[in-house]
Amino acid sequence: MTNFAAGKALEGVVNTGHTRKLAVVFTHMDAVKGDNLKGQAKLDHVFGGLRNVVENQLAKNVSAEAGRYLLDHLSNSTFYVGRIDEADPKPAKPELVKLLTYLAAAQPPVFEPVAFPEYSHDNLVLAIQEAAREFRQQWQGTLGLAPHPEFKPKAWQTIKALSRRYAEGWDDGFVLRPTSNLLAALSAAVSRFLESPIGWTGNPTPEQKRETIDRIKTAVTKKLPALSTRRLREQPQPVWHEAYSLRGTGSTFERKMRIEGIYERWVPVPDARGDRVVFEFLNEVKDVVIVAVDGVEQEVTKAQSASKA
Repeated sequence: MTNFAAGKALEGVVNTGHTRKLAVVFTHMDAVKGDNLKGQAKLDHVFGGLRNVVENQLAKNVSAEAGRYLLDHLSNSTFYVGRIDEADPKPAKPELVKLLTYLAAAQPPVFEPVAFPEYSHDNLVLAIQEAAREFRQQWQGTLGLAPHPEFKPKAWQTIKALSRRYAEGWDDGFVLRPTSNLLAALSAAVSRFLESPIGWTGNPTPEQKRETIDRIKTAVTKKLPALSTRRLREQPQPVWHEAYSLRGTGSTFERKMRIEGIYERWVPVPDARGDRVVFEFLNEVKDVVIVAVDGVEQEVTKAQSASKA
């Protein structure tokens, strides 16, 4: 596990607060060969690839503490199997039994509130700005309106097909998914924000801090999909229909500009010149995060009051 996509998958798990639910299974261990790769050395070599992704990608994109916690969790929830394509995979059976035992014993974590984090709303605004800018730059590259190192322009037929799907309100897992892109950008930026509180009430342990932050992340990510769908599918649907309906000379460029106009209206990048459109976007995202943080705070306050009663 050394590629960028694997790292993004792990980031998605951490950003949504589901680290404690993650288990990793390495298959094709029989294909890992080398003079020095015997027994535990082989397992350490394979896990080293996973460690490399976490330390050099996830820790930088989320936080070092989130990376350390993930590696500590995976040290007990990673499994190694081989020859599972055989009719009777005897070598894999002991590890598969371990995996089954692990999954059967897994229980939903019981949240015991003991402290809650304190955040700066100013930093939250910066996180939202970062998410909006990342989304907009990604799509300017996809539309061919500005160069982007990762996102290259898509063919006009692909852009038109996207506009049709959003105009007619159907989703078939098409390759272009702006709603999912916005969700991913917001989840990642908010996750980084939540990883860096300005302080804590009480004196929680590192494990309690991680548990509380993950609980807030989970609450946030339950609300963000609806926000993303509302802003990019539902509210601008008439403009998507206009973009799809364009025909004739110059329609390809005009369609791109209509789509860019949708993003500019519904995912504005906050700056010092903020107007009503920007404030609506900021407040909508801020409300999701603040409500999640306040919910954990109320749980902690309630638990503390009960312990004193």
